Amino acid sequence: MENDLSSAEDFDDVVPAEDVVPDKTKNKHWDRKLELIKDLKRSVGTVRTGKTNLNVVVIGTTGCGKSSFINTALTSFRQDKWQLYSTVGKNSGNITNITQHFKSFRADKTYFKEDKKVLFPTFIDINGLEDDKDDFNRAFLRALFDGKIYEDEQLTTLLKMYQSNPNGFKKTMSGRTEYLKINRNIVVTSADPTEPLPKDLFKCIKQVADDVKGIPIFGVMTKKDKFERNEQIPKRIDDFLGNLGITKDSFKWIENYCPDVDKDMKYHRTVYPSIDVPVLKLITQVINPDIGPKDLMEDRPGFLARIILKVVSLVSTLIQIAIWVLFLVLFIIATYEDKNKDLCTAYKILSKQLGFTLPDIGRICQEPREIKGMIFLIALIAFSLFLFLLPYIVKKFMRKGLQTCLSVISIFILTTLVYIYNDQITHWLLIR
Repeated sequence: MENDLSSAEDFDDVVPAEDVVPDKTKNKHWDRKLELIKDLKRSVGTVRTGKTNLNVVVIGTTGCGKSSFINTALTSFRQDKWQLYSTVGKNSGNITNITQHFKSFRADKTYFKEDKKVLFPTFIDINGLEDDKDDFNRAFLRALFDGKIYEDEQLTTLLKMYQSNPNGFKKTMSGRTEYLKINRNIVVTSADPTEPLPKDLFKCIKQVADDVKGIPIFGVMTKKDKFERNEQIPKRIDDFLGNLGITKDSFKWIENYCPDVDKDMKYHRTVYPSIDVPVLKLITQVINPDIGPKDLMEDRPGFLARIILKVVSLVSTLIQIAIWVLFLVLFIIATYEDKNKDLCTAYKILSKQLGFTLPDIGRICQEPREIKGMIFLIALIAFSLFLFLLPYIVKKFMRKGLQTCLSVISIFILTTLVYIYNDQITHWLLIR
């Protein structure tokens, strides 16, 4: 009996084959995966470099495997297990089953939280574009690439807006504040030869990307596990690349994490380096700093740009503090000095004691007494508001390029100096 019981217990300890998770570290691609992640870290740099994350949009029609590709791409950075990021829907013709909104995945917030200083790209999930809506696709893609589409914004809402008033849609988009401007574009399609390629959509993507300072395009074909031996695939790949205007250097045919690849779905408890490595190789090409728009000040603000913004913000803050401290001092003097009942008299006492003057205060003090305080207060509020907005104004000009920004700053400083010292300049000119 004891022997029989022992045998039964041993049988219970046996793990079914379908529950055995393969050791990822023994996979022949494991070391290569770690090496690629390390290279990617080195390539993108950290926040200390003064750069910013690249924004990579992933576009694909319904049922092409786009959402699965996003989940695969983000999982490829992980070393523990597959993770669901973008909801995968079935191509059932029901619009509620597919992604119909703008959704971004930042590395430090989602797929690479262990080191938030590394500037891995922000992936943007977009779907709902159809091959037969060329005019809307063009207007939408222009707004998308310019960073004018907001988080969780519904494409169906934007489509209705465009259909009701195309010119109004374009005007609304152009007037929006920039959110996530696109730096790279990954277009996803299925290898299934029975599914027609959305050629008009592909051509539209290429045309708009070229218009927006040549945003690089990369192609991804999914379902390699199903159609690797299909004789129609070479022609399908050529058609795909031809319509996007790219070469095989910017293309990968991949497998996604999905039940078709692993029916037991063991990837819920591990990762498969054989799936990750091809995707990481593609991402290495995507983040290549030698491609894409060369206006780095616009797309990836560097060290000098950040220094300028910090200096402007610091100086603006200090000046605002000085202005309101001065106002407080003048108010206290005007309140508690028996002989002085207004700010102008208080200003004269303070300037005489400290040996300094402020331009145009004397002119203000020549106004009737009842409006002097109001003029002081309005002037201080207006100037403080301008100083508060100054960093945002400078940042806006930064996007036009460093030279433009420096020119605007120089003109502002020169104009201010001329205004402050106009009496001295006039006197000097008269002497000469």
